[in-house]
Amino acid sequence: MRSRSLFSLLTLVGLAALLLTACGGGGSKKKASSSSSGQAGGTLITVAKGAPSGSPDPQINYTLQEWQILIISHDGLLAFKRTSGTEGTKLVPDLATAIPKPQDGGKTYVFHIRKGIKFSDGKELKPSDVKYTFERLFKIGQSPNAGTWYNVIVGGDACVKTPSTCDLSKGVVADDAAGTVTFHL
Repeated sequence: MRSRSLFSLLTLVGLAALLLTACGGGGSKKKASSSSSGQAGGTLITVAKGAPSGSPDPQINYTLQEWQILIISHDGLLAFKRTSGTEGTKLVPDLATAIPKPQDGGKTYVFHIRKGIKFSDGKELKPSDVKYTFERLFKIGQSPNAGTWYNVIVGGDACVKTPSTCDLSKGVVADDAAGTVTFHL
C-alpha cells in the first residue's frame, strides 16, 4: 500500500506540475535572425488533431490528445524519462532537483525546486507558484482531476466540496526562501 501511495503521489505531482506552463531554463540572450531563409538541420515537431478536444487548460481538460501537447510544452516537478521502451516509464526530476524521499510514513514529500527556471515572461519560478497551481486546480471548479487525484492532499477533500474557498495551506507548504514545496497527505 505504501509503494502504491508513493507512486500515486509522485505521478500525480509530476502530472499536476505540468500545469506550470512555459517554464524553461535561462536560455540565451542572443537575438533571433531576421533572415527570411531557413536554417538547415534541427527537428520539426508537428502536432495534428482532427478537432479540438476542449480547453487548452490542462487543469480543465485532461485527455490523451491534450497529453501529447502537454508533454512537449509543459514542465512538472517530475516527469517521465523522455526515451523509448521501459526506460520511458521511469520518473525523473524535472523542475525538482531530485525525487523526494518519503517522510512521516509516506505522508510527507519535500521537493527542492531547481534555481533559474523562468516562465515565458521572464519571471522566475518559485515554490509558491507550485502551491498556487494546486489551489487553482480546485478553485476553478471544473477540473475532472481535482477530486479523483488530489483529494489525498491535506485539505483536498474540503476543496472538492467548496472550491471557491480552497485552502491547501496545511497540505501544500511553499517556502520561497528555502526553495522548497512540501506536500502533506
